[in-house]
Amino acid sequence: MREQEIKRRYNETTAGTWKVEYVNTFRGQRVRSVVSTMNGKAQFIVITNIDNSVPSNKDAEFIANAKQDIDYLLKRIKELESNQCSCEK
Repeated sequence: MREQEIKRRYNETTAGTWKVEYVNTFRGQRVRSVVSTMNGKAQFIVITNIDNSVPSNKDAEFIANAKQDIDYLLKRIKELESNQCSCEK
C-alpha cells in the first residue's frame, strides 16, 4: 500500500526539523543544502539538480518542508479515518 511506503520512508529520514541553508563548498561555491538539527547537531544534505546546478529556492523549500508536511498529512489521514469509523457506528 502506498501509504505504508510513505510512512516507512518518512520514519527512515533524519530526525529533527529541516530547513534550507547555504554552505560553502571546498571551492568557495555556494550551494543549497537541507539541514536537519537534532540535539544541537546539524546534519547537512547538499541538494543539486541532475546537471549539478543549484536548485531554485522554491525547490529547496519544498524539499526542506517535505518532512514536516508529510508528518502533518499522515496525522491528518489518521484523524479523518478515526472520524469516519466513529460516524459509521
